[in-house]
Amino acid sequence: MGSSRPLFVLGNHRSGTTWLANQLCRHPEIAGVQHERHHGIHESAWFSSLDGRYGDLRTRSNFIELVEVLAESDYCRIAEIDRAFLYAEWPIDYDQLFRRIMEEVARRAGARYWIEKTPAHTEFVDEIARRYPDARFVSVKRALESVVGSSLGMERHSSLTGATSRLKHIFSVALRWSYFNRLVDGYAQGSDRIVCLTYAEMRSDLEATMRRISDHLELPFDSRLLGSDFAANTSFSGDRTRDDALSGWERRLLSLLEGLFAATPISILRAVVSRARRREGRAPLPPWFFRLHPHASEQRDAAQSGSDP
Repeated sequence: MGSSRPLFVLGNHRSGTTWLANQLCRHPEIAGVQHERHHGIHESAWFSSLDGRYGDLRTRSNFIELVEVLAESDYCRIAEIDRAFLYAEWPIDYDQLFRRIMEEVARRAGARYWIEKTPAHTEFVDEIARRYPDARFVSVKRALESVVGSSLGMERHSSLTGATSRLKHIFSVALRWSYFNRLVDGYAQGSDRIVCLTYAEMRSDLEATMRRISDHLELPFDSRLLGSDFAANTSFSGDRTRDDALSGWERRLLSLLEGLFAATPISILRAVVSRARRREGRAPLPPWFFRLHPHASEQRDAAQSGSDP
């Protein structure tokens, strides 16, 4: 094993995973990839979008294709992982390459843990745990109504005004919320490598929550865990509020869906989610994957000189 350990933050989208990961990054023994344009912690999308995407990395051409994508990604730009670093790692597989990237992030920070947060990775908790036997996990769960309301409040979903489109979105979010939470619950039943939290716990007593995680990671509690470096990643601004995100009938529908999905065998939930993914086909890389321009080091230099990158 390397000199630093993996720490994965799990949870459904809009459940507080960004907030949780940003808080943990404030501990001097935990290092992550952060940038203000990504609300702090940045998602790698490694297991959901990159793992296996370019075939066997022992084939040099496949490895080159992956490296060229990574070198231009926000994730590696922010982490200042360049082509020279990546090419020097060949031959290597996907698991070890990601680990080497993150160990370098931790090494530069002098940290004992490197942290990764991509909500979609929650679906792969069992696989990640197998591939990284020294990994620790922290999950956060938020009430379904709050998750759906937050999702509908996002700018890119503000156009879902028609009953049919909103209904499809609500059903999809509720399905994945149930599936992801049940996967985490199932993993937690047989493992002492995970701490399961709720968004409500964090809101009511952040210090107690951070102390609990610190104990789990065998790290001393640090008061910096209670501070803040980035603005809240909220879906609501201006005239939009949480109170009017959902109508009365939508709240009643969510209550029914929550009960229905809780009673549905997880194998069926998995089949439905997998079918939807196959119907979508091979998804392109997320739209935020190459958002930042210019290179992170150029942004830093520009900031130091007082200019606007």
